[in-house]
Amino acid sequence: LVMAVANKSIIVRSFTEVWEDGQFDDATPSTTTKPGMLVAQYDGGITTGEDAVALPKYRLNSDVNYPPCIIVEDDLQGKTIDDTIAVGDYIRVKFLQVGEKYVVYGQPATAVAVGTLLSPYTDGTVVANSGPGDTAQTLFRAETAVANTDTDTRLVVRVLRV
Repeated sequence: LVMAVANKSIIVRSFTEVWEDGQFDDATPSTTTKPGMLVAQYDGGITTGEDAVALPKYRLNSDVNYPPCIIVEDDLQGKTIDDTIAVGDYIRVKFLQVGEKYVVYGQPATAVAVGTLLSPYTDGTVVANSGPGDTAQTLFRAETAVANTDTDTRLVVRVLRV
C-alpha cells in the first residue's frame, strides 16, 4: 500500500533551524511552486543588517553542482506545506545537510520505491537516477514510496551528499 506523505512540515529531521529569506523567481512569470521544491539562488542580495537590500532570488533547480536547497513552508506567516507560491512571493529556504530528511516532490506518473537513489530534476522535483555507479548525480535516497498513479507525489528523502 502506497500513501501520500501526511507531514505538516517539509522538515522531517534537521540538525539546524537555519533558514534564509528570499524571493521566488522564474523566467516564466506564470510559474508557481510549493514548499518542498528544490531551488538555487541565481541573483544576489544581502539579507542582514539594518539596510538589507533586495532579497536573494531563487529559481527551481536541477543542477547537482549547487548545494541542495529547498523551499520551506512559511509558518511564521501562516503558510502551510500545501500553499502555492507565485513568482515574486517571499519564501524561506533551507540549505540541506547530509543525514537530514525532508519532504520533496517526485515526478508525476513515476513510481519511486523505498531506497531509490534520486537526483534533482529540471522543475524542482526529484527523479530516479541510474544507481550507485552514478554517484555524481545522487543527492537523495527515498525513505517513502509513491506509485505511478498517485496524484500527490510528495515523499520523504534522506540527504546523502551536499
